[in-house]
Amino acid sequence: MRRRNQSYASLVHSNPEHQDVFIVNWMLGNTCNYSCSYCPSYLHDGSHAWINIEQAIDFCKKLILHYHSKKIVMEFTGGEVTMWKDFLTLCRFLHEENVRISVISNGSRTERWWKEALPYLDRVNLSFHPQSADSLHFISIVELLHQSVHTHVNIMMLPSHFDSCHQLAQEISDTFSVSVSMQPLLYNLKGQIYPYSTAQLDILNKTVLSPSVPSLLQADHYRGEMVKAYTDGKRESYPCHHYISSFENNWRGWSCMAGMEQLVIAQDGNVYRGWCMNGGIIGNIADRQIRFPIHAVYCSSSSCSCNFDILCTKHR
Repeated sequence: MRRRNQSYASLVHSNPEHQDVFIVNWMLGNTCNYSCSYCPSYLHDGSHAWINIEQAIDFCKKLILHYHSKKIVMEFTGGEVTMWKDFLTLCRFLHEENVRISVISNGSRTERWWKEALPYLDRVNLSFHPQSADSLHFISIVELLHQSVHTHVNIMMLPSHFDSCHQLAQEISDTFSVSVSMQPLLYNLKGQIYPYSTAQLDILNKTVLSPSVPSLLQADHYRGEMVKAYTDGKRESYPCHHYISSFENNWRGWSCMAGMEQLVIAQDGNVYRGWCMNGGIIGNIADRQIRFPIHAVYCSSSSCSCNFDILCTKHR
């Protein structure tokens, strides 16, 4: 049974500075070298060609002009974005424009590729996919990256691989100065959670992974935990995956700052406030003009199933 989250008035960033950060989660394409069973085919079947680099740069110029008062972060995802031949060209342009660059990747590219990319990156979110990934290679990439950029690791907790994934999460947390999240899986990445045992859910809800090695960097965390803010002043802070695994990811009818704190771009170039797609299409990166949002939107979704969308301010 889903719990009802009716006892607090707002969901806000644990760090107030994050309100001044504007993040674009951009799905550059849907070509991937993995085809995980829990991943919808449209995220890895290569049915959409990689975007045009000239159009991408032109869109970025428009966005930078509109959101110039914010600290802009481009967070690239796919597919596997590191496979796009023009990816580093776009990164070089954004780096020169003082835009922070974050990459969501399965970490499968070679150490040589990552060393070439490092000068342009501010943050890397590595996802370990147990059906396809080589754990030894994955660990070697974590070791390389965490010395230069803020590195976060998501372990995709497939129930059939739960014990080995739990062990890997603990090993990485104990060895490197990185943050680690054990991610509960949803069917087709939205809606119903996988059938975890009671013991597995207990581990997902109660285990706190903290790096034993002090951070080597004074890196900005673009987004962190979200805080339940009560009218009596009480505050409770939780990582975003907590709201999914504890069934507290329903904010229907609330005011959401998607579009003011974030945008998403789908693999076809269409621009939305969030992956929930509340508010409809804003435009396309190929458009000559785009009317970027200037106000919040009311949530019409029965559940908020994407970590990116959860990490956005919400008010009852």
